[in-house]
Amino acid sequence: MEYVVFTLIIGYLFGCIHPSYVISKIKKQNIKELGSKNAGASNITVVFGWKYGIIVGLIDILKPVLSILIIWGLFHSAVSTEFLYILYYLNGAAVITGHIFPFFMKFNGGKGTASTIGLFFVINR
Repeated sequence: MEYVVFTLIIGYLFGCIHPSYVISKIKKQNIKELGSKNAGASNITVVFGWKYGIIVGLIDILKPVLSILIIWGLFHSAVSTEFLYILYYLNGAAVITGHIFPFFMKFNGGKGTASTIGLFFVINR
């Protein structure tokens, strides 16, 4: 059970990383008040330009990849392969949930599209 809880916590915290929010704060703006009022790559592209959109999109895609690599590194020798795949899916779901509902943004984040794409890339390796 502790593997599942730890996996969910790691995934959720990775999902809560919002580069669009960080970029907008550096630019002394609030992305949640601009454009479509969404904290994702598409809105950051509309508001600040395609260079920032690419950066945010790539980071959002890499979140589940890095999170699952951490889960693999921590648990690959401790659990069966079948259970490890279950942990991957749980971790990916937690990353997407953290992206959509980050605690520090009052549970109102992005749409989770880029994180879902990253999850598909890493699961279908």
